[in-house]
Amino acid sequence: MPDLKIGGGAYSLEAPVSIQDCINLYPEVEYEGSQNRIILRRFPGRKSFSALGTSKVRGMKRMSGTLYAVQGTTLYSINSAGTKTSIGTIDGSGLVSMATDGTNLVIANGTATGYVYNSTTLSTISDLDFQTADLVFYLDTYFVFHKTDTNQFFISNTGSATVYTATDFASKEGQPGDIITMMVSHRDLILLGEETTETWRNTGNTDFTFERQNGTFQERGAIGLHCIVEMDNSVYFLGDDKVVYKLVGYRPVRISHHAIEKWLSEQTKSTLDEVIGMSITYQGHYWYILSFATGTWVYDATTSALMERSEWFQLQSFDSLRWKVTATEKCYGKIFCGDEDGNITELDADTLTENGKRILKQRTTPYYHNDRKPISCHRLELGFKQGVANSSVTDPQVLCEISRDWGRTMGSRRARSMGKLGEYTQKAIWRRNGHARGFVFRWFVTDDVDFTITGGYGDFGSGSG
Repeated sequence: MPDLKIGGGAYSLEAPVSIQDCINLYPEVEYEGSQNRIILRRFPGRKSFSALGTSKVRGMKRMSGTLYAVQGTTLYSINSAGTKTSIGTIDGSGLVSMATDGTNLVIANGTATGYVYNSTTLSTISDLDFQTADLVFYLDTYFVFHKTDTNQFFISNTGSATVYTATDFASKEGQPGDIITMMVSHRDLILLGEETTETWRNTGNTDFTFERQNGTFQERGAIGLHCIVEMDNSVYFLGDDKVVYKLVGYRPVRISHHAIEKWLSEQTKSTLDEVIGMSITYQGHYWYILSFATGTWVYDATTSALMERSEWFQLQSFDSLRWKVTATEKCYGKIFCGDEDGNITELDADTLTENGKRILKQRTTPYYHNDRKPISCHRLELGFKQGVANSSVTDPQVLCEISRDWGRTMGSRRARSMGKLGEYTQKAIWRRNGHARGFVFRWFVTDDVDFTITGGYGDFGSGSG
């Protein structure tokens, strides 16, 4: 039977153009000799590590080998066993920004109250020259802040988290407009405005130590204070034109595709402004995550480079359109996720749930047609990793829906066994699948089992029509 080549990410425009989705599955390129060049693996689950409270985790940061998190209005330290210790109060309810010099943890919450934890005591920054700040980074012995809702940034005194000088600030000066977000990368301070980007560097200037670098100005801005991340020595962000970019040198290079850009164009301004950018490095995959109230998209930089095309997939939590994670951080050799319910969880390949909740795993395929002539599908087979039943799910099921009208409607669900406990040769086959001018197939699994798609195969013939 012909290989349907169902490996690949999400590319959903609208029926009848394209409706591919890839939910909680990620594409992975395999070596020669594998069943298929590209397969779909189950996104890792999340297991409980530390329950902090009931309101969202606002930020996490590793300092000197210890994990710190702001949840609700409390700053916690969490040791390697998951035991939490309350340190003090951080006002507000929105996301925070955190930076460290290895001894001091500085926290900005968008107000004129900055916080410093010096590894012993949490205190507010009392220096009257400290400004309202919503982002903070550490660079060349300075803490660098964005002054909230302005085109300015300011710095601490060198080697200090608590002392500031009134004249130690500068403005994004290449074009008018506020700084939307900023990032420190390769000792550069990158300022992204409403329509343009410019880069500053510590030159040791006696008046103000940072200076704008010639030749770095770009006609591209950003959307969303928290859209930007540094990952694998590159900077990723959501552009002001609702296109997603990666900086190559100082030049923004498009990494989104038309389907995501169409989706972004349909979102409200407030939805885009509240985007959360995160990054995860997992088993050789570099994932840039853009999470909105209406959906979560993930760019796989590793697979994209190997396939020489942009590969994206989607994440969804149980009973939600989005992945309900608000912050990620690596510590103790593990990948941690802070979520909307106040939990710190560990991303884990062997965990089959999301902190005890069921995970949907779904793939909707590209269109299959023969120059739009009537065809019939006599036999359909899904290739998958077998032997995944367990003591809790002894006979896992994979369900299939078929569209015969170019994805406008889906037919009834038909379930097939993935193999009972101890069975390693089970096949999932659907026969007598009707005829159409354009087929779309959707497979999904909701049972708490591992699910890896290795291929899809179809036996097609001429059909009436």
